[in-house]
Amino acid sequence: MRLGGTPIRDNDNDFIYNNLMNKFAFGGADKKGVYFDEENRRHILNIRSVYAEAAGNLADIGRKDEAIKLIDKCEKGIDPLNLPYALVSRYNNHNQTGLIYLEACYKAGKNDVAEKVRAAIRKDLDDQKKYYEYIQKSRPELFGGFERSEYPINEALFQVLDAIEKKYLPQQQIKTPAERNNTTIISTSPDSIKKNDSGIKKQ
Repeated sequence: MRLGGTPIRDNDNDFIYNNLMNKFAFGGADKKGVYFDEENRRHILNIRSVYAEAAGNLADIGRKDEAIKLIDKCEKGIDPLNLPYALVSRYNNHNQTGLIYLEACYKAGKNDVAEKVRAAIRKDLDDQKKYYEYIQKSRPELFGGFERSEYPINEALFQVLDAIEKKYLPQQQIKTPAERNNTTIISTSPDSIKKNDSGIKKQ
């Protein structure tokens, strides 16, 4: 992973790692049963994204032990019951972060966490797809609100998830969009979805 297209220098990685391991806190996201509204979920989601970016960068340069420590701290600091790995959100930003976190887990070798994240994201994307297609068939007059925004973004995230699975789980048979009976995918605005290693980066 790269931030802004510029390679991360070793001393930058050291600085980021030290801050995340020794200074960052999670705002009580580790406490059971804490409710976070949309705004607070957004802030904690950003923290998960930062840990994912840093762990992915460290794994890319062979520092997997440190990457694992970052993932472990993030897992301990954010209870998935308080902030799920996958969740419906505006422009699917939650699942965009989930995909970044998923790839970071694979890069670090945290396959146990990766499998939980992967399963959660695939289920959520599939549930959303079924909902949009239900609206399209049953209430077509309402589908226009999704046709050029949430629906194509969801389809694009399916493609990214497929790519991640094929890269890190080559033995697994992944259904193609055609096999899932997808309709034509409408291209999304570059302001809605930005590219990184996996093809998706959270805004």
